Amino acid sequence: MLADQLGLASPTLDAAAFDLTLIRRAPLAVYRTHAFLPLRRDGQRAVVVFADPTDATAVEAARKAF
Repeated sequence: MLADQLGLASPTLDAAAFDLTLIRRAPLAVYRTHAFLPLRRDGQRAVVVFADPTDATAVEAARKAF
């Protein structure tokens, strides 16, 4: 798995685990275009899952959204 190779956490995804309030902070088109979704808050940070965590454009889009 790519996350393992990069030394990143690989959370178990469950539809109930997603924070809908957090998801509503950005248009769905942003998530589709950049292939990421916010999962939950961890203190002041958003935990985000990416289709490709090495995609710098997607990471930057997530930073701007959260």
